[in-house]
Amino acid sequence: YWWGENVKLASGDFDGNGRDDVAAFYGYNDGHAALFTFKSGADGGFASPVKSWNVPENHWWGKNVKLTAGDYDGNGRADVAAMYGYEDGAISLFTFATAADGTFGNPVKSWTTEPGNWWIENVQIASGDYDGNGRSDVSAFYGYSDGRAAFYTFKPDAAGRFGTPLRSWNVPENYWWGDHVKLA
Repeated sequence: YWWGENVKLASGDFDGNGRDDVAAFYGYNDGHAALFTFKSGADGGFASPVKSWNVPENHWWGKNVKLTAGDYDGNGRADVAAMYGYEDGAISLFTFATAADGTFGNPVKSWTTEPGNWWIENVQIASGDYDGNGRSDVSAFYGYSDGRAAFYTFKPDAAGRFGTPLRSWNVPENYWWGDHVKLA
């Protein structure tokens, strides 16, 4: 049914009931993809997954997706942020807003970098409310091929869309190699 290398997971309270759920992005081998919600129960177990978003073949390749979750619009329910790396080196950041039942709507693309600036295999993302405004932000650690590294913060607006990131930490070449860093 599912191959482990084709699934990306993120957790958050997607239905607003006070218990965290799991979002599963599944990228099929033909380039079609789907987003599922595993809702949690009072016993800590999970219900069968509910598919709420999908695209046909040749649209989203799972290997090109990084996933994280947080309440980006401040409505009390976690959303999913997906960073997608295109084959030409362009990267976009999407927000999948949640409905009250914990399912996901179509993604909204709110930030893109030009081809060749970033490569998806060099970036790690995580979420947290880094500025204390009640909405989660997305952090991105980027490791450049020459050993430079930088931390970026994507702050969302009230609709959960991301603008130009704030670059807040960096090191010169030969200090940090991005393929050795993992964010949680």
